[in-house]
Amino acid sequence: METFINDIKHRDAKLLCSYLDTLSYRESVEFVDEVVNTTGVNRRTFFNWKYMCCRIPSWAKDAMESIAGRSIFTSSNNDKPDYHNDRITAKM
Repeated sequence: METFINDIKHRDAKLLCSYLDTLSYRESVEFVDEVVNTTGVNRRTFFNWKYMCCRIPSWAKDAMESIAGRSIFTSSNNDKPDYHNDRITAKM
């Protein structure tokens, strides 16, 4: 089955929102601040990821999971999602 970019960004945004829902308001603000500082993106970009406006690059997913200290973007059956079409790369 072919995975479309819209499917990926919707799935990833849903997983990110699910993680943020487990945090208190203050913890979620601190998480966003740390992601922004660590990745070098601005807050607008983070919220574009959260609200499905654009895909979350794999390097940003890795950074978010590192900050969270847990897995956010892997499915419940512990299979890695298919990101073979992830064309976005950046140096951190």
